[in-house]
Amino acid sequence: MISQFSEQVKKSSKPMNKLVAMNAQKWEQLAQMQTEFFTGFMADSVKYVESVSVQTEVKGVIAAQTSYAEALKERFAHASKDTYGAINDIREEYTDLLKTSLDENVANAPAKKATAKKAATKPTSKPVAKPAVKSEAKPAVKAKASLKSDTTKQ
Repeated sequence: MISQFSEQVKKSSKPMNKLVAMNAQKWEQLAQMQTEFFTGFMADSVKYVESVSVQTEVKGVIAAQTSYAEALKERFAHASKDTYGAINDIREEYTDLLKTSLDENVANAPAKKATAKKAATKPTSKPVAKPAVKSEAKPAVKAKASLKSDTTKQ
């Protein structure tokens, strides 16, 4: 019985173990993407500062700012597309994992229901307690009337 229980726990925890492993892998992937983005952002910023520090005219500064803004725009667009694609992949993998685990649980459910029905049809050995019946109380008015009649007779 204990070995059967431990097998059930192992089977039911497989999807959770896969989910935890997948989470760790995807977090590493997303962290790597963010690291690449931030590294590129810092490199672009250093290039911008270097180019602005050399400029002597306003036109040169404006041109440096324009190239810096375009580089950032491209970097943001590339990073957001990659991140969005990765998140969609994660969603699809999670959906597939959950569907397979639910399908496995549904396939195992009829066997569990049959054993549950057998257990439910067994008679219980404990007697069922019957509710106690209360006797009706006599009205208080009659009691007072009988007291008055007893006192007048004496």
